[in-house]
Amino acid sequence: MKNLSKSQIKYLKAIADINFDVTVTKLAKHLKCSKPSVVKGLKKLAELSLINYKKPIVVTEKGKQYVENIKQTDRLLYSFFVNILDIDEASACADVENIRHSVSCHTLQKLADFLQENIEDKDLKYCERDCNQCQF
Repeated sequence: MKNLSKSQIKYLKAIADINFDVTVTKLAKHLKCSKPSVVKGLKKLAELSLINYKKPIVVTEKGKQYVENIKQTDRLLYSFFVNILDIDEASACADVENIRHSVSCHTLQKLADFLQENIEDKDLKYCERDCNQCQF
């Protein structure tokens, strides 16, 4: 996630998770943070054209692509940690949250290829985009 900070990813995922009648108040409760923090985060996501910041707050098509990319990244990293490295689920979830934004598209694609060859979940994939031109 080369263009988004950890907090921006958190806000974008939360909007997608709530998905219906999203408001600043609902996001603040969901994320357990202050409304001013949410407003600041939402303004930045709106500047990046990832959300429409009006009532209700919705994820744009571009934002949906980011959310899908985030979810794919999470699935790959989690699967690698749990199935290959035998890390417990709680630690794997925490580690995914901490490193997802630091892993390149190219590395994630290589990880997806490795996992497809080494575990039974053949649905683990990353993307079919050219990594050199990837926006993620």
